[in-house]
Amino acid sequence: MRHRKASILEIVTDLLEKVIKRIEALPESDQDAFACQTMEMLDEDEAWDRSLRANPEKSQALADEALEEYQRGNCTPMGELVADDAPLPTAASVRVSHDEIVVNLSDGRTISVPLVWFPRLAHGTEVERPNLTLIGRGEGIHWPDLDEDISVKGLLAGRRSDESQESLRRWLERRKH
Repeated sequence: MRHRKASILEIVTDLLEKVIKRIEALPESDQDAFACQTMEMLDEDEAWDRSLRANPEKSQALADEALEEYQRGNCTPMGELVADDAPLPTAASVRVSHDEIVVNLSDGRTISVPLVWFPRLAHGTEVERPNLTLIGRGEGIHWPDLDEDISVKGLLAGRRSDESQESLRRWLERRKH
């Protein structure tokens, strides 16, 4: 019997089924946050696709410009963007919404990360999330009500919470009492 190659649709379907099973294991609030972020990402992708299809000349010009920048050596590899010895900006202010953490940095940039990256914040209330303190002259952010600390360096590097599921479970249990 001859084996056929799996179609792209079958592969994607299998992957989506695995993703859905993992999502189903999350608390409902995390499922909702994940779904909202996924829908926003899909909407943004569709908007970019429409924009690029509507103006292929502009798309080509952007691609050519990026290639020229790369060839001139004006691109920085991602791993070098946050070097260990480079001076880092600090947090000037922080805002936490129902789905993201937004940090205004001392160098004028603003970064945002999904709230679901930090489960304690995701489980926090509308009163607990804004109760924060900048620590280390803005090198980090502390939420006393949630016992959560996040560094600006970690946010810039795209690091999520590394808290174990067991630790989070114990923390959630303590909150019930």
